[in-house]
Amino acid sequence: MDERILEQLENVPSNAEDAYLELKELCDSFAKLNGISEEESKRLNYELELIKKWGIARIYLFGYALCINDGFGTTYGVEGNSYVNYLLGASTVNPVKYNLPFERLFTSIECFCRPIIFA
Repeated sequence: MDERILEQLENVPSNAEDAYLELKELCDSFAKLNGISEEESKRLNYELELIKKWGIARIYLFGYALCINDGFGTTYGVEGNSYVNYLLGASTVNPVKYNLPFERLFTSIECFCRPIIFA
């Protein structure tokens, strides 16, 4: 694996709260840079709440680290339903534009089962 990728993966916080704060900071930066709509802002906040609740920010940070490096491209499949992935550039599909439900990634809002995210 490319040294740059390994370095980025090693820099992903191991603590769930720290990972969430890093992910939120990334999302806020990209949202400000891209100028998102009110609807997209609501969707972003909704997804971030669930990501925090389930402690899965590290999964998103790993996907982001892989997708921003050469050779890995973007994610595909149901993870395209995540506005967070779209905002980070890990998906080319804006799920808000196409009304794709974020919950499709999971078995239920109450019972989280780790999603499979392909990079």
